[in-house]
Amino acid sequence: MNNLSLISSGDAEGDLRELRKDVEKLSEDLRDPRSCMDAEREAIKRDVIPLTDISCRLKTAIATTNAVRDRAERNGGGL
Repeated sequence: MNNLSLISSGDAEGDLRELRKDVEKLSEDLRDPRSCMDAEREAIKRDVIPLTDISCRLKTAIATTNAVRDRAERNGGGL
């Protein structure tokens, strides 16, 4: 039995429409790679900035923890 006969024509038409949309989008991206790269760059910035903020907070927390540890060691183990 042919696998194509199992696919209803409505499903195939919908899949074909989706495929055409995807091809059109890719064609647009290929025509203007700079805009695609700009969009990717902006997406990366959105992801990196929060990570940078988290990194700064983590470094501050580590420095604070180290300062408390050092103070405790100077006081003979007590805070």
